[in-house]
Amino acid sequence: MQFASGYAPRLSFFPQDGMPWRIDWFGDVAFPDRREGHKQPAMCLAISRVNKDTFDRFHCNRSVLKQRQIWAPVGLLPNFRLGDIWQDGFLLQREVTPATTFQSLNINRRSCRMAKAGIDVNGQGFLLPASEHPWHMRHTHSYCLVVKLKEDHQLVIPCAELIRFYFGSSSSLLATLFTPPLNRKRLYSDAHFRSDSGRLHLKLAKGISGYSAADIGRLHLDRHAWAAASEIGLSLLEGTTRNAKAYPRTRFPFVGETTLVAVGEWLSLGDQADRSFLVHSIQSCSHQFPFRTLAYDMMRVSPFERSRRQPQGIQTPPPASQFAGITRSPSVVHQDPSKHFSPSSWYVWQGVKFPDLEAKSVFKRSTLIERIPAPAANHRRSSVVDTWAISEPTGTRRPVRPLALELPQQIQAIDTAPDFLQEPLSKLVSIPEVSITLMTASHQDGWSLAINAMQDDSRAIDSRLYLRDGHIKRIRRACIVHVEDRNGSLGLLVLLEATPTQAYLLTEFPANEEGVSLALETSAIKFLTKRRSLTSGTIQQLRQIVRKRRQK
Repeated sequence: MQFASGYAPRLSFFPQDGMPWRIDWFGDVAFPDRREGHKQPAMCLAISRVNKDTFDRFHCNRSVLKQRQIWAPVGLLPNFRLGDIWQDGFLLQREVTPATTFQSLNINRRSCRMAKAGIDVNGQGFLLPASEHPWHMRHTHSYCLVVKLKEDHQLVIPCAELIRFYFGSSSSLLATLFTPPLNRKRLYSDAHFRSDSGRLHLKLAKGISGYSAADIGRLHLDRHAWAAASEIGLSLLEGTTRNAKAYPRTRFPFVGETTLVAVGEWLSLGDQADRSFLVHSIQSCSHQFPFRTLAYDMMRVSPFERSRRQPQGIQTPPPASQFAGITRSPSVVHQDPSKHFSPSSWYVWQGVKFPDLEAKSVFKRSTLIERIPAPAANHRRSSVVDTWAISEPTGTRRPVRPLALELPQQIQAIDTAPDFLQEPLSKLVSIPEVSITLMTASHQDGWSLAINAMQDDSRAIDSRLYLRDGHIKRIRRACIVHVEDRNGSLGLLVLLEATPTQAYLLTEFPANEEGVSLALETSAIKFLTKRRSLTSGTIQQLRQIVRKRRQK
């Protein structure tokens, strides 16, 4: 985990006793009592103390009586996995059990069934035998999805883990799914899909993180995904209307074949040992997403407007000056934050969850870090606030800053860009009074797309658009940024991978998906016809344009 400021935040609702505690099980969900200052639903975590030196559990049924039940905002669910060891509110260790691969699972209604954790399986024994796994005993009505394997084996996945893995790309998406009823307008609008090319374009709803775009793209195109997401809120409503504990329920967001890599443990099924694999955490899923290319827009305030108004939200890490005066790790509390403080983001890297996305183009519009203006004057005092909360800001005056949890593939600081981009981008951001918006943020490197990423047909790729990367032959990549000043757009700047990097300023194309597609094609043609354009000359051209527009 990594906090935007470089600090790891302390979760105040964990025991602060200097002892290590293990997450044993996911419990029920409680909807907030507004009088307590909690706007976001909370999930119960069953935790127990472990040996301070070895982190081993005190494995006996009596230990369950010493379990502690704590409540965490549902937006923090991506941080929690069964088997995690926490101490004083900090993650101490992830479970070190080797991962197990389940090849070619066929996911459908015949192979999957819903079951409660404490169920007796046809009189043959409990789904989770208490003698081997007593850690769920206070939440026997929590839901698990059981997947039938070959030779009378089975996979048991807690539904909370399915939610964490398949929908836990941001706290904003999770908060929406856990607050029924779910409707599409709360997530996205203006969705357009071309089945011939596999290209999807959509606009994310206000407050929804761009890091959830791929998940939301699947929700739009796959009815099974939408049904799985809707079931989360419906299952919670069922529990509350019966005055019972509300346990979340969901299924896989697809039907078809997949390979799962998971960490867990083998348990007995009846009198047969090692027949049920209880999943503690899923690490990857190979099922394909139903699009080839995804482009999305976000609700955002222009940098120039933002500098004159109160900040409405920041999707990139805040400047270091925001944390001046903080001498200890920030504390995350379960309260409503105040809208009088500028928001922060907590970025958590958890590896490649969906290998399919590595070969696809998913890109967004996002402002580069270096061009984020300072917060408005009436927000500057918030720099000394060291208490955060994952929830929607309210009118409270308590000194609590809004915090969003997001799981990016890359973070858009220039020093993380590929080598062919670092010098051009450094020169670009040095131009005064210019705003730069990245149009090609991708899952591959966070910055660029293959030059043929938006090609709709199956035309052969010219050999000159390939290059050697070690022993691998691959297609050249291109980064496109939208450049604008106070007077409006200056055009799309294409930075094409070559030696030296080629830069093409295209003023005739709009800053949208169609414009990006045309810019990629045009820059490829220019490169193939040897219309070379060095970065230094293009940057100088931009400077002159800005200077002339300023004089008018």
